[in-house]
Amino acid sequence: MVQEIRQSSIDLPGGSIKTPGGEILLRTKGQKYHGIEFENTIILARNDGTKLYLKDIAEVIDGFEDSDKAARFDGKPAATVNVFRVGNQGALDVAETVKQYVRQIQDRLPEGVSIATWFDRSLVLRSRLELLLRNAYLGLILVFLSLTFFLDLKLAFWTTMGIPISFLGSFWLLSRFNVSINMISLFAFIICLGLVVDDAIVVGENIFSYRQKGLSAKEAGIRGVKEIAAPVISAVLTTVLAFFPLIFTSGLLGKIMKTIPIVVISVLLLSLVEALFILPAHLSGARLRKTPGLMAKMQERMCCGLNSFITNNFTRLLNRAITWRYTTLAAGIAILLTTLGYVGGGHLKFSLLPKIEIDNMWASLTMPQGTLRKETEKVVRRLEKAAYQVEQQFESLQDANAPSLIRHIATNIGEQPFTSGKGGPEVGCLICTIFFNFFHAKFVYILFGSFIINICLLYHNLFKTKSC
Repeated sequence: MVQEIRQSSIDLPGGSIKTPGGEILLRTKGQKYHGIEFENTIILARNDGTKLYLKDIAEVIDGFEDSDKAARFDGKPAATVNVFRVGNQGALDVAETVKQYVRQIQDRLPEGVSIATWFDRSLVLRSRLELLLRNAYLGLILVFLSLTFFLDLKLAFWTTMGIPISFLGSFWLLSRFNVSINMISLFAFIICLGLVVDDAIVVGENIFSYRQKGLSAKEAGIRGVKEIAAPVISAVLTTVLAFFPLIFTSGLLGKIMKTIPIVVISVLLLSLVEALFILPAHLSGARLRKTPGLMAKMQERMCCGLNSFITNNFTRLLNRAITWRYTTLAAGIAILLTTLGYVGGGHLKFSLLPKIEIDNMWASLTMPQGTLRKETEKVVRRLEKAAYQVEQQFESLQDANAPSLIRHIATNIGEQPFTSGKGGPEVGCLICTIFFNFFHAKFVYILFGSFIINICLLYHNLFKTKSC
């Protein structure tokens, strides 16, 4: 009988259908809320047409459920409403809509009833997005200023534009791979910030050097790209191959980690295309003009200082390193062994999952089986009282204008929402641990191969090159 009642009162999502006009969400809406609706529930139906209804064998009463679960918010009885996004809805838009609704309805609530937001997970996503934008702004400014001081203003502008061009192109590609802007993809974009502009700087500087030698704009662009294309492509493909094995991760972990290589590879390949084709086209069509005013004097002083360092100090050191090639190799091996010994001896501390500050603090209380709800409530109120005492002690040591230590206190009796495995902090730690274990298992061969290649290149440069 219980099964028949459950099947007659359901409200289940049925997925979605993508159409040219938009996405259509399917949902089975048959939830019953009142006793009169449950009275007409068919419990038994025979072939002769007779039916047995719930009202024939039971008395249905509209009332409250006798439950051992309870919730309190800031010391008062409370009810919790969970709000999630559906389909292609954005988490930030949903969170902002909920907060706007809370502000609008606050004044219309009856006396003694209040409403507030609690455990807003979109704050973490918003902070990660702000971190990405802040790092992007700083990267754009630093790259632009560095190239402006040492090279050319127009070169600095078009090289800096490689960062937003690569990211915008990646946004367009991500939709083709069903990847959204989330915590994992934002983490991948932050990784790319330090890699995306390197190839553009190398190509732009090489083209600029040919322009200074007197070559025409078109010839300088062609020769500059041809000369530097092979090492630039090799450098980008090396990073691409390092992230590529993550695409083949299977299971639930694969669905999460697959976002990282898709984002990194798309950004790096787009930056490579921008550096080898788009950037040379812009620089080939631009004329070298002498920067007037204070900027020209600053560029001249910077270039003179850099050229003096390269011509005198760096060249002298490089000649000695090539002449004393065995000493150079021995010094490199000594530094490597010293570094390995320093780490292996425990002098350099390492923490796979370091302890970080969190915004929410929670405590779990487990009472003996069969404890009455009233007894549990007494212990919970003691915990609340202790928290408020800590807040008072903290505020007595702070200034009057300092923010409060505690914003809200929420307690749940009969369940532990933070340890239910539905999005608590332990999920992120588990993902992080599995990712590092996978990284260690899969990429040790790539790292070893890269080490062997670098040793071969070092041998070739030191022992096959004629001394100056």
